[in-house]
Amino acid sequence: MNNQYLFLKAISFSNYGGIYLCKNLENNHKYILKESRFNDENSNFLSSTLRDNEAKYNFDKPNFIKSFRINNSIFYVFDFINGLNLLELSYKINFYANEWSKPK
Repeated sequence: MNNQYLFLKAISFSNYGGIYLCKNLENNHKYILKESRFNDENSNFLSSTLRDNEAKYNFDKPNFIKSFRINNSIFYVFDFINGLNLLELSYKINFYANEWSKPK
C-alpha cells in the first residue's frame, strides 16, 4: 500500500472500506490504516460532505498520522495501540452478568 506500508492483516470490513494492520517499511512501526471507499462517478454532495466530515474528525485525533489516496479510496493512518478491543475487554472484566446477555 502506497509503497510505504506492508499489509499485515485485515481487522474489519464494511461497505465503506476496511481497517488494516500494517507495518511502515521505513521505520518498522505498526500502524492502523482506515480505508474510506467512494466512487467518483457516483459521487454526490452528501457523500463528499460525509468524506469531508470524516477527514475533519480523523485529523482531530491525537494518534492520527496522515492520509493518502489510492484510486477510489482515502486511507487514514493512525498509530497502532496494542491491547484489547472493547468486546474483549468487556469479557475480561465480566461485564456481561450472565450468558444470555452476551452478544452473539
